[in-house]
Amino acid sequence: MIQRNTVQRRQVLEAVQQLYNHPTAEDIYEYLAERQAGLGRATIYRNLNVLCEQGLVHKIEVPDAPARFDHTLCAHYHLQCRCCGSFGDVSLPEQNRLDRAVSKETGYTAVTHDIVFSGICPECRAAGKDRSAEPKA
Repeated sequence: MIQRNTVQRRQVLEAVQQLYNHPTAEDIYEYLAERQAGLGRATIYRNLNVLCEQGLVHKIEVPDAPARFDHTLCAHYHLQCRCCGSFGDVSLPEQNRLDRAVSKETGYTAVTHDIVFSGICPECRAAGKDRSAEPKA
């Protein structure tokens, strides 16, 4: 089935592209509400799902947190600060090599993976917030 490119879908895609912090659906809702877009949460969720199906946006599942959405489609990893929750990209050459190794080992095809590293960002570390966020041994 061919999906129409609606005004609402274009607004949601533009919001993901303009919010460089890998926004959640709620972040997108708030961003568009500030701009008087008049889109409800259900419309945003529905259009995010369509954009993911179309390959225009990547959904990042985050353990114990809302999913985030990324407009950068090339292979890369993500990292999240345990203190402030900031979310960013990190590119490592191992990503494609790891996919190929898993495919070779298992016989699976079209192997992909998502990894979200967790740590403490430089800003939180400089502010001394890192002590309370260290994992318990």
